Amino acid sequence: MAFLICLMAVFYLSTNWIFTLPLIMDKQMDFLAAMQTSGKMAEQTLCRFGFDSFSWGLLNIAGLLACCVGIFFTIPIGLADVCV
Repeated sequence: MAFLICLMAVFYLSTNWIFTLPLIMDKQMDFLAAMQTSGKMAEQTLCRFGFDSFSWGLLNIAGLLACCVGIFFTIPIGLADVCV
């Protein structure tokens, strides 16, 4: 039961902070400001980003199971979806 609660917390936080790294790279923001901005942006459409994060996770697991080579193709697809 505790594992599921932790898993839900990690899923929620990763969904809220999905734009942190692109904001740091693109807008040259500092880390905390990028995390706050990312949380505000993701809260507006939390269901969409939650579904996207879940589907990227499944896609990355499938890529990892494909002899660990497929993950080099699936991670850029997920990152490209965040940036678009």
